[in-house]
Amino acid sequence: MTVKAMNAGAVEFLTKPVREQDLLDAVRAAFQRDRIRRDREDEIRDLRNRFDELTPRERQIITLVTAG
Repeated sequence: MTVKAMNAGAVEFLTKPVREQDLLDAVRAAFQRDRIRRDREDEIRDLRNRFDELTPRERQIITLVTAG
């Protein structure tokens, strides 16, 4: 059952009986991981929006600059 839960996306597996503090710690950790994930998504969205606003010439130059 643990493997099935992990394959389904679980990041923590708590066995019964669950101590209240263990449950709270798991929930806090999940919120922190989600916050980091959302921050990364926001950064990527911002970069894509900025890239979309570039002129064709600016895109050409940025491609050359980032190629090395």
